[in-house]
Amino acid sequence: MNRQRSIFIFLWLVFLTISGCQAPHVIPTSTPTVTSISTSSPTATPSLAPSPTLTRTPTITPTSTHTPFPLYEPGVEVVSFPVSNDIHLSGTIYHAVTDTIVIFAHMGGLDQTTWADFAQKVADNGVSAFTYDMRCHGKSECFGLATDSKNYQDLVTIMDILRQRGYKYFVCVGGSMGGGACINVSLREELAGLMLIASPKQFAFETKTFPENLVSRDIPKLFIYNESDHYRVIRTAMPELYNRAPEPKKLVIFPGQWHGTELFDSPYAEQFSMTLMDFLLSVILK
Repeated sequence: MNRQRSIFIFLWLVFLTISGCQAPHVIPTSTPTVTSISTSSPTATPSLAPSPTLTRTPTITPTSTHTPFPLYEPGVEVVSFPVSNDIHLSGTIYHAVTDTIVIFAHMGGLDQTTWADFAQKVADNGVSAFTYDMRCHGKSECFGLATDSKNYQDLVTIMDILRQRGYKYFVCVGGSMGGGACINVSLREELAGLMLIASPKQFAFETKTFPENLVSRDIPKLFIYNESDHYRVIRTAMPELYNRAPEPKKLVIFPGQWHGTELFDSPYAEQFSMTLMDFLLSVILK
């Protein structure tokens, strides 16, 4: 009996040993879904420098077209254009390779030399430019007072002469009095762009106003002035012109009391030049 019991215990131990050597039953698990979560900081909107203040609008679609071949050999041409009252205006054409030309009109009491350096830079970037002495200024002749109406008529005549020379598209850039001439031209002529720098609301017409009578309402428009311009009328006129103007448009406000192109002689000269050039090349003439 004891022998049988011993054999039974022995066989039981063998069974346990064999059972313990088998692989465990593993419950399969599905591969977990991994959700990638970025830990980087979100892209921050850069804060604008205290100066200038920028008011941006949606991307502006360029409206100008370019001739694929030069109208003239690049270079500078000094000209004298006949206008009304049998007088001549002194001007300078900075020829480049496009049939778009940028007309620069200076402030009252100054002359075309205000724009000379910048006009050359524009031409160096492949865009033709034109500067001129408005009547009764610089080397231009004078007949009576240089009224808003006469400045407007002179600019229309200049555009007609430039058309005869092969230019098709015009961007008008004006500071103060010159800006007034550009505003008035925009009410009668088709432009590719309008850039006003500390310009007053001086309309040459009794029946036409800005922007209601803009010929080209969808052209890009740039407005620049100083927040403390020493002419109070500018501090009220420029925001009103901008606010009433249809899109596309851009407003840049520089600090300080400088007026118009006096910015070229201010600590903001480089920013001012870059603002003008970026608008011309990246927006209007892209």
